[in-house]
Amino acid sequence: MKLSEDFNFEFVRSASDGPIAMNLSQKNWVMGAGLGLDESNDWSLPTVTGNETMFSHHMVAEMRKKLEKIAEDEGFSGRLTKSAAAHGEMITILPQDARLRQEVFGMASDLFTRIAGTNLRNFTSMKIYANQQPSRNRYCVRKFKGKTSTQVVVNLSDTAFRFFRFHGRHHEDVDIDTMINGHWEDDPDACAKQIEAEVRMFDMNYFRRIREAASDGTIYLLLPMGPYRRKVSIQAFLNVLQVVPGGAIDLSDADLRRIYPGSTTKT
Repeated sequence: MKLSEDFNFEFVRSASDGPIAMNLSQKNWVMGAGLGLDESNDWSLPTVTGNETMFSHHMVAEMRKKLEKIAEDEGFSGRLTKSAAAHGEMITILPQDARLRQEVFGMASDLFTRIAGTNLRNFTSMKIYANQQPSRNRYCVRKFKGKTSTQVVVNLSDTAFRFFRFHGRHHEDVDIDTMINGHWEDDPDACAKQIEAEVRMFDMNYFRRIREAASDGTIYLLLPMGPYRRKVSIQAFLNVLQVVPGGAIDLSDADLRRIYPGSTTKT
């Protein structure tokens, strides 16, 4: 599945019939739609500078400049207004550092208010960032009630994340744990068996959430770095979904997003 893109500002992209995606973090990310293992049509979402960086002051200055440039695009302003009115989908990837996260998210929020007369509360939003202190609870499948439909996040990666909906306080953010706390196997067959074993241990409520979102909602798969590992993770996940109690869960027609780390430099 390919997203029909209408605006591309590199770190901010949007689809005419789908989501708006923003990378406000210090890492490069990629987002794709559907279960297809061909990643050539996926959206590259580089950092605002085009390269991964730890120098936040430079990133913030560059982001402020580029957001101002985006604000001058009347077409994108109209796209924002239309999407907000329909409670459209917006995916925002944010920095791990709390101070920096608040600063850049505040800049983006101010921009939307100024150019479209709206704020992020009007969107069906997915805001995620890497967790500095991962828990070991294995809450790796989360369900949220979006503005228009159910959102289910499945973390198949080796990184723990956190999620927040609006402008909640830090302690109100929700953990999305990694399903494997220890070492990931390197051998392809061993890795597949490891992932299948972990997915089979999911609470039955996890499968109910996935089934619900597959029929009427959106599923977000958080995937690991490396195409081989992503393919193994997705295939192992799908193998288990074919044999769950209550009948197989088919994701072939599901509204699905794949989100995973990009290369360390812009391609």
